[in-house]
Amino acid sequence: MTFRAIKEQCRIWFKAKTLGYTIEKVKYHEWLDTVYNPRATKINDILFGFKYIVGVDHKKWFEINHKAWVPVEDAKQYVGIGKGLFKWERGNWDGDVFEVNELFGGDYLFVGTNSEEDAVMIALKFS
Repeated sequence: MTFRAIKEQCRIWFKAKTLGYTIEKVKYHEWLDTVYNPRATKINDILFGFKYIVGVDHKKWFEINHKAWVPVEDAKQYVGIGKGLFKWERGNWDGDVFEVNELFGGDYLFVGTNSEEDAVMIALKFS
């Protein structure tokens, strides 16, 4: 193991202990910072780290499990660190452009991914 790798592991461990997180949660939040911008107003800017953004039907993506919305088993394979991210937004959909509007508009679910194969499968299964 190189010095740089040891230094990186120590940094992540220290951050986890300081914040009270697990090491996996720290790695997830650091990955999330590289692909997601919660302050943006357009879906392409919100999920800026992904090549493909697919609008999906939330009734196919989620199931109600003990009074909570849980992604179905088939959907879980497409999200995670390095794979993809799903984001629920309220806003206006004008053909190709989705703009966030917290007061008016419909609720939409988007999935961002960098894999063309995953994007096609998500569109076929969940749209």
